[in-house]
Amino acid sequence: MEGIPLEIQLLIVEKLDVLDILHLQQTCKSFYKLIKAFDRAVWRKCLQRQCLQNGLFWPSYRKHTTSQEFKDSCTANLRFRNASRKWESWSAGTIPSTLKKLVFDWVPIGEFYLVPGGRLLITLHKPFFRVWSLYHSAWWNDAPEVNVYYLRDPFYSIAYANVVNGTKIQLLLFGATKSDDDGQEITSLFYIEITIGDGPDIAFSFGKPVLIRFLHAEGEDTPNFTIPSDGDIIVIQTTTGITMAWDTAHNHCLGWKPDGLGDDPCGWELFSNDEFVFYVNGSGTYGFKIPPLQPVTKEHIALSTFSDSKLSSSFFIPHIRTYDIAESGCIIGPETCLPISDQQPAIYIIQERDEGLSTFYLHWYQLRFNSSDPRSSTLTLLRTTTPNGDYERSLSPFRSYYLWEDQVAIVWEIEGEDDLDPLPHTSFYLSLSSMPRSPCYSTTPHAQVKEEESLTILPFARYPMAQDDDTVPIPLGHGFCPHTGKAAVHCWVPDDDTSWIDWYDFVVKD
Repeated sequence: MEGIPLEIQLLIVEKLDVLDILHLQQTCKSFYKLIKAFDRAVWRKCLQRQCLQNGLFWPSYRKHTTSQEFKDSCTANLRFRNASRKWESWSAGTIPSTLKKLVFDWVPIGEFYLVPGGRLLITLHKPFFRVWSLYHSAWWNDAPEVNVYYLRDPFYSIAYANVVNGTKIQLLLFGATKSDDDGQEITSLFYIEITIGDGPDIAFSFGKPVLIRFLHAEGEDTPNFTIPSDGDIIVIQTTTGITMAWDTAHNHCLGWKPDGLGDDPCGWELFSNDEFVFYVNGSGTYGFKIPPLQPVTKEHIALSTFSDSKLSSSFFIPHIRTYDIAESGCIIGPETCLPISDQQPAIYIIQERDEGLSTFYLHWYQLRFNSSDPRSSTLTLLRTTTPNGDYERSLSPFRSYYLWEDQVAIVWEIEGEDDLDPLPHTSFYLSLSSMPRSPCYSTTPHAQVKEEESLTILPFARYPMAQDDDTVPIPLGHGFCPHTGKAAVHCWVPDDDTSWIDWYDFVVKD
């Protein structure tokens, strides 16, 4: 690049990804000196771009000051990938990792969210909302740094969390209380957007708080998952098959029952955008156009008013065949549901168990939406994978996968005994694979397809099970950051109601 002004050379370098920067620095002395002279700016820009492209929270790195800190954070996923390649030949035991126990000084943890970037942890316990710093300087030798916030309503679950543009966290909190009416319950959903200042201390600010309440029969109609779409609309699915679209900006809402999908929504996966909700089941993908929403004028909305509101699909795209997922299968969607658009297809995985062979298959599908003609949207089978072991026992995936660039991680759970431990226990497993980008099979029904690809699934955490013993810790949930190669498991002891986080690091500390 001789003759090109220095400022232009830097602009070009700052557009490169991590490997390109590392390789460029090794090509000649002039490039080495250029990147070395401006290394802090180069690696800082690279990390900012990674945050935007992969949903990392940029304020997680607010304490970085040196070029080496920015470079280490940029190359964290490379080190994780290099470590994971060694697992292919791992034949016994668990995935190697370092384990730390995060103790929160007797602070109860109802539910937690590991913020992408692996350095911030959000915990929720009824009205208390806490943000913990996981920087080594904050908790390696002392108690974790924490900020505490009080919420007026007693929310006890994080229904959805997402990082937007690297600078903002969207949170949807869930809670339920008794109603004055007999046999009725009120479910509350609280939507907030959170930002952190640029200073070295944690200083959260809350924006766009919106509260909506639903009245329903006790133990029924409670939301089981939520999907945010483009703009301000959130799509909420209930256990009895009612779907609601909620415009958080204008506080408008409407509910319906999708016609033709059956009465069991537990086997569905949902995607959405501003105009459509896409339902996926064993047969294929159904597209439903969102009807006009109505203003919320009452203190709460009775879900029973939507029971008879049927909505017909605008189009249907079948799978290459119907998959039986009602009993032992499921549909695995992305951990962060981006709105489907012409440029942003949706990829989901169908788990289908073959009881006769004591194994299961993962069928990877891509849904590509055509906004100008929705009926011409396409559904493509990208590949089919099968695990590299005998999983006659119930190895269950969590209903979402983690994505980093072209890398897909799935966390699995199993309860029972195995060859590694004859005593009852709960184990967490991890599988890593590349995201398929082009079809490996013909999507013509009954077409001959090639042999399935193998998928390596290995355990990384094991917890003993003891019936009638309240002193044995119980694992309640997990979090995983594919960028840093770190996992968190929430443990709880019923006897004294203590909680902590087991912190697994699969690579060298960064």
